[in-house]
Amino acid sequence: MLSSSYIKTKIFHEFENCNTGEYNDNFLTEKNVGTGLMCGLWCSLVENCRRFLFDDTKKMCSLFESGENCFIHESIDKKMCYRQKFICNETRCVRCPIGYYGDRCQHIIQDCTDGYERLIAPRKPMMAYIQPSPTGSVLEVKCDFLKYGNTLIVHRDRRCKGYDFNKAWDEYVSGFGYKHSEYWLGLANIYSILQNHDSFQLGFRLDADATLYQAAYQNFNIQNVSNNYKISLGPFSTDPANPIGNAITGSANINGRPFSTYDRDQTNHNCPIRFQGGWWFVNDLVCSQANVIGKRFGTNFEESWHWLGDNGSRPDYDEIQLRLLRKF
Repeated sequence: MLSSSYIKTKIFHEFENCNTGEYNDNFLTEKNVGTGLMCGLWCSLVENCRRFLFDDTKKMCSLFESGENCFIHESIDKKMCYRQKFICNETRCVRCPIGYYGDRCQHIIQDCTDGYERLIAPRKPMMAYIQPSPTGSVLEVKCDFLKYGNTLIVHRDRRCKGYDFNKAWDEYVSGFGYKHSEYWLGLANIYSILQNHDSFQLGFRLDADATLYQAAYQNFNIQNVSNNYKISLGPFSTDPANPIGNAITGSANINGRPFSTYDRDQTNHNCPIRFQGGWWFVNDLVCSQANVIGKRFGTNFEESWHWLGDNGSRPDYDEIQLRLLRKF
């Protein structure tokens, strides 16, 4: 006999064209049912269901494969969102939240690469739980299990509700934002993930006008908080189909630079305030050739999203992702 447990989670209002569904949605099916309890019972019976949304006005039950919270573009009134804690029988758990594994869901992956190698999830983008450090917090992140288990550490999307990335030092260390939409994973969490494997790449994905530009920097690492999370990056590569110039270790090379925020500026040029966000800025008037943490539509080019490279100086990206990669 199966037993299940549910945890009530949050519902967010999002724009209809918010393009995060590939990670957060993982929609399975829906139908009319009478109550939220009946919706939960149905979820327990449907293979791979781990979250449900019940609309008490329409009596509509929607089932999803992963994710903590629900987001919709309609009113959130008279709706409820629950995610499964587990589904178990007398001997073992047969359905754990994505990221957990073991007979009783007692283990959790360190990062998305760990999940990919353990085959704990389908080969597609999904929301998943990770615990980078054995004594650290459990985090919900976007994992690309299709692409070797890449972990999204930054996600910006112009089609979703905006989130201000002009945050103080402590927030950049711990992380901020909405995991279903725009977020910064946190320097402390990124540092912990980097300790779990010998080598990572830092990948950039920039989407503009239905064209995907990709770049990667090998041997990505950051130092600990005592060293202000100084960054180190190796050789640069780009997708030959849609090449993009080297805006990170080119003429304004951020290698060896500490992280700066408006309340802890490691430059002499007011870079975090000018760029409206925290970054590994060079101690030079130019600050950085790229801005992936600024405003969508700033009052000037410098504080707006941009990447100075072979594809031109663009402030009009629809989506920006920073990923921890094992393979490009």
